[in-house]
Amino acid sequence: MGAASLDFYIQYLKACGEDPANYKNSLTGKTMNLHTELKNLLKATDDFWRTDVAELPEGFHDSFRTKSYNAWPAKRIVNLTLMPLYYGAPYSSEEKAKDAAAIAYYFNAKTGYLPLVPGAAKDTGFEGHDLGYLLWALVEVNNPKKDAVYKALVNGSTPDCWGSYNEAYDPCGYRNVNGLRSLETGCNVSALAKYWGLGK
Repeated sequence: MGAASLDFYIQYLKACGEDPANYKNSLTGKTMNLHTELKNLLKATDDFWRTDVAELPEGFHDSFRTKSYNAWPAKRIVNLTLMPLYYGAPYSSEEKAKDAAAIAYYFNAKTGYLPLVPGAAKDTGFEGHDLGYLLWALVEVNNPKKDAVYKALVNGSTPDCWGSYNEAYDPCGYRNVNGLRSLETGCNVSALAKYWGLGK
């Protein structure tokens, strides 16, 4: 998300008539080339590119860092791979397609669920916006699994009678107590709009 934010800021500076290649940092007073900073930030994402997961040999960005660092998160968390796609991180289209396909691998079309932490000893359920993030990514890269995810998001058990989504769901799809969530609902509705080609 940092790369997406910096890319947006570069666009914003250009729209304001300022030069992102000659940006003065207000905290340090240092002049920076934000295009170079963005390239360096994108290079850093290579640390998260994995090709050692047997079921995903094409590779994908993964936040599971215990192999190199003994730190959180200890398992794969699907929305951390999908969020950069949703927020417009300037990855190559090939990497975006691989990230979307990698997470779509864990989507269960029969139940309509996408586990938040695939491979965890205990299924923790899923977040209310995970299917929305996945649908957005699949539409973005034109992956054929988008139709099954769309059906799960619209006709599955996650939307309530008002068409809104909860914060999270348990492994059986039961909602937690945090209902009518604007973040989760907004992510999902924006993905549905993207599926139908509405808006940007």
